[in-house]
Amino acid sequence: MLYVEAKWALTVAASREPPPPMLTVSDAKGFARNGGIIELFTSENHLKFIINVDNARRAGLRISSRLLQLAATVDRKGFKK
Repeated sequence: MLYVEAKWALTVAASREPPPPMLTVSDAKGFARNGGIIELFTSENHLKFIINVDNARRAGLRISSRLLQLAATVDRKGFKK
């Protein structure tokens, strides 16, 4: 797992190189939409997260159904939960 500080998040997420099999996590806005796998955010004093399933697959990872159920949003091929 690699946590990416917000100031570097879009650079890492937008990398054109094939991603290594690594879970990327950041609190940068738009991280999951721009190539990252898990984006953390707060809402009403609660920590929540967005998961981008397509980015996880490109990195060779599978996200468990239990973790997907806990996510505030799940992005996959244009579909959002």
